[in-house]
Amino acid sequence: MSAVAKKHRLGRLINRKTGRIFIAALDHGLQHGPHLKGIGKLKRTLGKIMEGEPDAVILNPGNVKSLFSDFAGNVGLIVKLTAFTPFNPHFDAPIGSVEEAVKLGADAVSVGFLFGNRSDVQVNLLNNTGFFVEACLEWGLPLFVHAYPRGEEIPKEEWYNADRVAYAARAAAELGADYVKTSYTGDLESFRKVVETCPVPVIQAGGPKVESDLKFLRMVENAIKAGAIGVAVGRNLFSHERPDAMAKAIRMVVHENVPAEEAAKTVL
Repeated sequence: MSAVAKKHRLGRLINRKTGRIFIAALDHGLQHGPHLKGIGKLKRTLGKIMEGEPDAVILNPGNVKSLFSDFAGNVGLIVKLTAFTPFNPHFDAPIGSVEEAVKLGADAVSVGFLFGNRSDVQVNLLNNTGFFVEACLEWGLPLFVHAYPRGEEIPKEEWYNADRVAYAARAAAELGADYVKTSYTGDLESFRKVVETCPVPVIQAGGPKVESDLKFLRMVENAIKAGAIGVAVGRNLFSHERPDAMAKAIRMVVHENVPAEEAAKTVL
């Protein structure tokens, strides 16, 4: 039954024509507070993003309850069930259950895993992820794992290192992720190695705000060419001056194979 339920829910997330996915990641408020541009008035920002027709959104449980009802039925819902705070940035702690996500109408759930922590923290993260894997099997929900080599034992200059990222992605798959969201490694060929060594589909994380729209859209284009099945975009979308236009541009690159230069020229 769980396999049928997962397949059914994925049909509401993955674009049936392209087999790809464009996710608007809006789970940043707990981690960073309301001061990131676009996050303060999240319902208004989400309304603008919806004009660009993302396939799904990632929201923390509280925001599903408080602001998602106006958009329900029009976009896939991924409920984030772990989070960190600025006071403890290396540990994604559980903030909800898979059962709660089902009650909220989730099509999938996502959890974070920061690889490279000291042993006690890493053990807790392994145990927590295993718990979510088992619960998703029981309830028939797809599990997206946000896998990053950003534990306190990993120097910041190595966060986007291809070998580090490839390990994080592979480890998340080994734990039972159905889909892995991870960092872009800076170029097409190195990211291709991340995708090729991960036995489940890989989704490019949007990452920090990029200085130019064209540069970001080229990253998306290269991630797709490297074999990623889509992107999950946060700050480069909700902090944009025109999140509706950026959403349309991302969708063009992901689903229509429009070159980054053309998408940027046409939409932005």
